[in-house]
Amino acid sequence: MGIELGDLQQIKEIVNDHKDGICINEISDRVNLHRNTVSKYLSILHLKGNVDIITSGSSKKYYPSKRISETTVKNFFFNPYIIVNSGLNIHYANESFYKITGSNQKQIIGFNLDSVQIPLFNDPNLKNQYKRTINGEIFTRHISTKIKGTDYYLYVRLIPTIFEDRTKGITIVLIDNTKFKEHITPIKTGDCHYRNILENQTEYVCRLLPDMTITFANKAFCGYIHKKEDEATGLKFNPVIVDENTVLEEIFDEISPEKPTKKITLKSLNYEGTVRHIEWNIKGIFDINNILTEYQSTGRDITELKNAEEKLEVYKNNLEELIKKRTEELQAVNKKLFHEILKQRDTEEHLNELIKEIRTVKYELSENETKLNFIMKAADLGTCDINYKKGTISLNKNALVIIGYSAKDFSKNLKDWDLMIHPEDYSSVMKKRKCFIDGDIPHVIIEFRILCGKGWWKWISYTNTTTIRDNMATLVSATGILQDIDRRKNIEKNIEIQKDIGLRLSESSGKSEAISYCLDSLLSILDMEFGIYYEKYPDSGDFALSESRNVDETTNPFCLQYNQHSHFSSIADSGTTIISGHKEVECITLRHELKDEIKSAIMIPVKNNRADYGCYLIYSYKRTDIPEYSINATESVITNLINTIKKIDAQKRLKKSNKYHRGLIEICPDALVLISPAGKINDVNSACEEITGYIREELIGNDFSDYFSDPERASHGYKTAYKNGSLIDYRLEIKHKNGSLIKVSYNVSVYRNDDGTITGIFAVARKI
Repeated sequence: MGIELGDLQQIKEIVNDHKDGICINEISDRVNLHRNTVSKYLSILHLKGNVDIITSGSSKKYYPSKRISETTVKNFFFNPYIIVNSGLNIHYANESFYKITGSNQKQIIGFNLDSVQIPLFNDPNLKNQYKRTINGEIFTRHISTKIKGTDYYLYVRLIPTIFEDRTKGITIVLIDNTKFKEHITPIKTGDCHYRNILENQTEYVCRLLPDMTITFANKAFCGYIHKKEDEATGLKFNPVIVDENTVLEEIFDEISPEKPTKKITLKSLNYEGTVRHIEWNIKGIFDINNILTEYQSTGRDITELKNAEEKLEVYKNNLEELIKKRTEELQAVNKKLFHEILKQRDTEEHLNELIKEIRTVKYELSENETKLNFIMKAADLGTCDINYKKGTISLNKNALVIIGYSAKDFSKNLKDWDLMIHPEDYSSVMKKRKCFIDGDIPHVIIEFRILCGKGWWKWISYTNTTTIRDNMATLVSATGILQDIDRRKNIEKNIEIQKDIGLRLSESSGKSEAISYCLDSLLSILDMEFGIYYEKYPDSGDFALSESRNVDETTNPFCLQYNQHSHFSSIADSGTTIISGHKEVECITLRHELKDEIKSAIMIPVKNNRADYGCYLIYSYKRTDIPEYSINATESVITNLINTIKKIDAQKRLKKSNKYHRGLIEICPDALVLISPAGKINDVNSACEEITGYIREELIGNDFSDYFSDPERASHGYKTAYKNGSLIDYRLEIKHKNGSLIKVSYNVSVYRNDDGTITGIFAVARKI
């Protein structure tokens, strides 16, 4: 696999963003590459000197390299300097170094720092620091020394350096501050009280030499330029000014003994690349001969004030434009009204009607506006502004309430918003957004789940209402409406679950299978992890565990059985009970080591006025709010289950009854027929099969009168019996399947159900 420069650059930027170090697994997750590939790229960056590695035990952390390349030093450093390798042998020196030390290449190149005749390099402060700098630590120090018999006060900087062959070294830079010594040392050694006061200032405070070299910087200024105090001292005061018409040197040149102070606002870039407005008060300090000795600068960040002023100016300009436009509109209306008055002077009534109409329109507009505000508030809608160009998203207060975030906790980064989208919805949301950005669709209407501040998923809908595109048709921003549709979505889900459970219950073959189906449905409706069903024994009234989900002997916090006098039984008999938190569960006997884990539970009895079948216990290790629509859905499931159990019990009783009645029918020696109120044959015995020549399956479902020589007489007979309740010795002729006729005498009687309704007719035929 080859090296991808884009991946290499991305990994380098990630490491540079983590000043406190980052491990390889974090980088692998961010760039979506295998850790072995990331390790290879990090090794390349380490060899190039872009990354430092610190090993702790078996783990490694990667840091932004503080080393500067040999080529950069040679091209951009102009003060006297030398470059030494890791063995402290001098590798290179520039012309400025030869000039200040009076040495040449033959005298120093290749020699060790200890052997060259320059006392500065044997200074204890420097010698103790060489090894640390080789390992990546920057060092600065003001040092007094002699060079060629002359006293110097040098600002020495040790900078970690990397050679072209990727070996490590040091660049030693010498900055001559001899002529400014008397102005530098008081800050370092003098007035500590004054220094402490400046350190605690929130404004930016620094002191500069006439050549604008920084001799002191407080913590606030060091934080602004993103440097440590020892790194800031000795640097040039050279902010990156955005306004090309501002020349820093010209500003400082205007300071004189007659006008020693200068106040100016500089628009400059900070270390993050952000434009800031800094108001500087610069004061020149002169000696008794009016010779400039130093500058003292105090800066104050007024960016927010400037931004507010700019916004105010824009608002003011827009307001003036609106006033002007409105004035023109009013003038036009007044002109038109004047002409109308001239024309309609004699029709004052017409004018009054116009005024009345205008007032009506204004009133209707006001009413519509009031209704719209009321509807927006009642519907609990929120607004969402997305700036696609900047990659930001902004929600109003109501939208934040919908997703459960405060303004402080909500990230306005669009990428962070995308990470909150449910994985199952992410691809469809991104697909619609791309079509919208590309202009393939004019608006976006999409429903998806979002991760709320409390850690659960919520359904919301986003509808784009306003779009801004630039003159190249590139999408800049869009405003839309967020709506909480979690209730509707959950109700739809519950409806589907109820449809499914209704179908499955209708197909269930037994009571246990129906109870199992319902347990799965209740877990889905209530969004909980664990479920148990306790069957109630009719004789003893005790509850015993008969079905469970995601629970075994080691994880079940409840008992396998509860007697009829337990608190469990009392709660189960009281109806559906919602339990929130383990404190309210303590009334039920639990295994002590697991009771604290239960945060939410609900007990759902399976009972009606006539029967008590058992109880479902659904619970969770997380706090779960159970809305009313979920309670309604559970009650619907339980109702379906009770009806199914009753149906199954009825089928069992019917089967048993049919077996009993079948025996009674077959024991009769005469031909017996069961006829429905509609005149259809419901059942026959074997004697009837014999007398008609037809088998039972051929007779059932056909008209009773079709099997007689005189169908009308036969029909009249069973109708008479249905009307009067019975019929005795009714003579008919049965048509045998072979065509022969058999004379019979029928005795007929009706039979009724429990409420007295006639459900059929018994007819017994005897040969005569």
